[in-house]
Amino acid sequence: MFKEIQLLTFDQQLDPSFGVDKFIHSQHNVPFEIRRIYWTYQTPPEVIRGHHAHKRLEQVLVAIHGNIVVHTEFPHGKKQSTTLHRSDVGLFIPTHCWHTLEFSADAVLMVMASQEYEADEYVRDYNVFLTGAF
Repeated sequence: MFKEIQLLTFDQQLDPSFGVDKFIHSQHNVPFEIRRIYWTYQTPPEVIRGHHAHKRLEQVLVAIHGNIVVHTEFPHGKKQSTTLHRSDVGLFIPTHCWHTLEFSADAVLMVMASQEYEADEYVRDYNVFLTGAF
């Protein structure tokens, strides 16, 4: 059974004299141990990124700045679009979820992943994804 896509809210501390701190803790705010963190920026708005699913990897996407529209789909057909625009909210992407991302010109995306990078972990063929046999 597939886990569901869900929005996660991160803890924050606001002190008007110092600013805002945000806190993310593995297995408290994020439902897995974080093994890798990376970020993407300066993506031209006309470029759609993603176009893949993961076999075992789970991730949380956070728009640190700007707007990012995340389109998700499961092999059984359930589709959803979510706009990320707050740095205290992340989108949990479970395994077996095809996703594409559209960035505003000023967007910065941070990704927390449950695994180190492995090329064979990605399902990049949409037709293979639709079969669910991966």
